[in-house]
Amino acid sequence: MLTRLVDFLKVNGITALFTALTSDHRRPADVAEDGVSSLVDTWISVRNPENHGARARSLSILKSRGMSHSSQVREFVLTDDGVALLDGPGG
Repeated sequence: MLTRLVDFLKVNGITALFTALTSDHRRPADVAEDGVSSLVDTWISVRNPENHGARARSLSILKSRGMSHSSQVREFVLTDDGVALLDGPGG
């Protein structure tokens, strides 16, 4: 059913955002449930790991079909102006 939905959206030029909440932190981030990875054009991983006793949000692009992208894991913060990527060792 998911394959049909994604195909319908792509054929009709509709941009879609799918989210998935996983609780098993031991699994690699690039392992896709039900083969979804092969259906999507861009796969973004957002994590909330503990770093020195505090939670830090991190973002990485696992794949982005047809365009170059960074393989870095970047820390980000939510500001009044939106999402901001941090620079430096933690960013």
